[in-house]
Amino acid sequence: FLTDLSGLISNINRGRNGVIPTRLKDDFDEDVAERLPHVVITLLGRVKSETNEDTHQLAVASTTRSGIEVRWWIEKLVQICRSEGRRSGPAFATPGGKLASSSEFNAMLHKYLEEIQAQTTLIEDKIVVRESFGISRTFRKTAEAKVQDKMNRWRSIENADGKKPRFVMRDLYAGVLAQMPITWRYSYAL
Repeated sequence: FLTDLSGLISNINRGRNGVIPTRLKDDFDEDVAERLPHVVITLLGRVKSETNEDTHQLAVASTTRSGIEVRWWIEKLVQICRSEGRRSGPAFATPGGKLASSSEFNAMLHKYLEEIQAQTTLIEDKIVVRESFGISRTFRKTAEAKVQDKMNRWRSIENADGKKPRFVMRDLYAGVLAQMPITWRYSYAL
């Protein structure tokens, strides 16, 4: 829930008009990455082992292969926040701007998943929704762990020679582009 609203707003147009090339190599470079359809998600605060950044950015596919319109949802989130008069702070917040708790979202998630379970065969009857699913639990833990390992930024830390690495916004976006062979492909495959 630590999605940074001002980061979403300032990066919302990046990747908007991207196009997937007919033949996309597995290991594409930053020039190709920048031209792909993507949306930048910005997280607040330091993220595991990062020492001197106040945001962490990930570029994900604007639309997944299965049709999830990630960009549409991010733009809708930004639109709602703006309608509440908010331009900064956590994107998932109360109308007053206070960080929303995961328990508030968990209640909604459980309600909808239980409805899906009752009305479809997508979730087996033997599964107890409230025990098996939650906001703090990932639906694809193993796959995400593998991606996270590849996205570690240990090289920047090691190259800092014992000092805290510093990244300016331009370098952060360059880092986002460098990670896209992993983050974009993973998100596109969903």
